[in-house]
Amino acid sequence: MILRKPYAFFIKYFKVLHAVMAVFIAIIMYNSVRLYSFFRTYSIDYRSASSSFTDVNYLNFFAYFMVILALILTAVLLSVMIYKKKPKMLYIYNVILFVLLLILYYFTQPSLRTVSYAVLDIRVSKAFRDLYLIALLFEILDLVLMIVRASGFDIKRFDFVSDLHQLNISEKDSEEIEVALEFDKDQVRRGLKNKFRNAKYVYFEHRFIINIAVILLAAFIGIFVYRNVSAYTARYSIGETFTASSVTLNIKDSYILDSTADGTKLVETEGDNAGVIVLVRFQIRGSQINQTFNTGVVNLNIGKFSYGQNSKLASNMTDLGTAYVSQKVTEEFKTYVLAFEIPSRLANKKMHLKINDSNSYVKGKAGAKNVLVRLKPVDLRKDGQLFEKNLNETINFDDSILGSSSMTISSFEINNKFRLDYKYCYGTNKCADSYEYLTPTATGNYFKTLIKMSGSVMIDKTNNISDISDFRTLLNRYGYINYLVGEKWQMAKINSADIKPKTAKTNDYFIEIPYDVKDSSSINLTLKIRNQNYKYTLK
Repeated sequence: MILRKPYAFFIKYFKVLHAVMAVFIAIIMYNSVRLYSFFRTYSIDYRSASSSFTDVNYLNFFAYFMVILALILTAVLLSVMIYKKKPKMLYIYNVILFVLLLILYYFTQPSLRTVSYAVLDIRVSKAFRDLYLIALLFEILDLVLMIVRASGFDIKRFDFVSDLHQLNISEKDSEEIEVALEFDKDQVRRGLKNKFRNAKYVYFEHRFIINIAVILLAAFIGIFVYRNVSAYTARYSIGETFTASSVTLNIKDSYILDSTADGTKLVETEGDNAGVIVLVRFQIRGSQINQTFNTGVVNLNIGKFSYGQNSKLASNMTDLGTAYVSQKVTEEFKTYVLAFEIPSRLANKKMHLKINDSNSYVKGKAGAKNVLVRLKPVDLRKDGQLFEKNLNETINFDDSILGSSSMTISSFEINNKFRLDYKYCYGTNKCADSYEYLTPTATGNYFKTLIKMSGSVMIDKTNNISDISDFRTLLNRYGYINYLVGEKWQMAKINSADIKPKTAKTNDYFIEIPYDVKDSSSINLTLKIRNQNYKYTLK
């Protein structure tokens, strides 16, 4: 096959080719700046970085195409330099730079795809941030050199016969050459065998030194793996207290669910996009003024998958706790919840709550990179037990999300109004008997009466469940009245106003209930707390 040497063309348009290279490098630089900015923002606040993220905006076909095009043009210019025996370090530098950039793109692409549905390890985002910053610095240097070559370099330094103005190009630069496309596989095989045989000779002659080098390399790799996998990873169980990200944490409970307490579905539960929610309840305290906890360092790991927390879903779980959305951390432990949406097919897999932080101090080691807490979530989608109690018996809610809360009812009475007697005092040591009546409110779309209950209730404050503070709020959140009318059982959700005396003092609780409960022969007070059911037989 006969080809014509192209060197005359490349020498003639040497400046133009360098100008084109400068344009390619400027475009590549622009993409590196965008990738650096993205990973820099992501390592600070992943939610703001992910809000408008699309992976094709950062690494698409055009990004790869520009680097490959620049690499091809660099190879062409390098061949001219080699042929003319001129300085070629700039072009070798370019080849190495563009090859490494393609490798960086190759490893970045999977991470960018991950951002669409999960949260990156903070160490990964910081590593990419630093790598693209380094790449950007090398690209700036390359761009400057290309602009100099394109606009005003001294062509005589390269001495292409004389000067480009004279264009004194010899016939050798355009002469025809014969190219033979042949491949002798036997020769290649013989060459490889010869090299392998020589390598064995070298090993047997210097095996002591080589063995020492291999042992040192293996020890180095072992130490590196130990420091990054074992020494820099702390593992904890539910209920253990540890320090990470400058705060003290204790993971208390975890649950799997798909709806709010009243049954409203929060995620799609059927079809290809079926999902569930993993809710993690944790305690937190700090030691600094105006301190907050960066939830961007918290991921839910299930095998090779990683998921970031969803504050919107957590805010809908008021019966399980208060969502953590950058509240100030105090010196006293407070309880919050984080929610993670995962595919339902992973609900039964092994889960770890992972906290990435280079500023931790855990298990006696400073600078722990990972804190892993093994989760064993309770599936609240499944029906739990039914606990039945009678008057004067105590219900302990420790099998439910209420933790160590409890309730005891010693007596009850139903009436349309209750008279409360008290002493009305005036002047100096002057008192008179007085009274006031408690009646149901006039609001609502059904007739109401009052039930007076005597007993006690204890709310576990450490759970930090919103709006649960006393007997009335507990029943309003979870309570139902079941009563028999004739031969048919009726059920009514308790939705009572705050009925309290204005002046009289009492330890009794007054709850609004439907009017026809008054004439019922059997009455049960039922509390449905997620998947657990508690029944108090009143009558």
